[in-house]
Amino acid sequence: MGIEQFIDNEVKANDVVLFMKGTPQFPQCGFSALAVQALSACGVNSFFSVNVLENPDIRRSLFAALANVRPSHLFDTKLRAANGANEAVEGEEIVQRLLTLVR
Repeated sequence: MGIEQFIDNEVKANDVVLFMKGTPQFPQCGFSALAVQALSACGVNSFFSVNVLENPDIRRSLFAALANVRPSHLFDTKLRAANGANEAVEGEEIVQRLLTLVR
């Protein structure tokens, strides 16, 4: 099975999948730790995770697939409405702001 098929299968088979550096119990970067914290704050206590550090091909495939997608495009509208701000946010800041909305 190829990497793309593996990713596709996991996303289809699980309600929530987090491709992260490390594990939920031991995240290996701040963004991964913040993503786990955000899921927990939203009541998602059970999710499937994939440690991309264990398989560099998965990491490369995900980056290639998302190369032209800016995460801010996914969240700008709701964050602007919630904060009354007229600014774009990206990456870790997206997750931090989402956490403030659910707390």
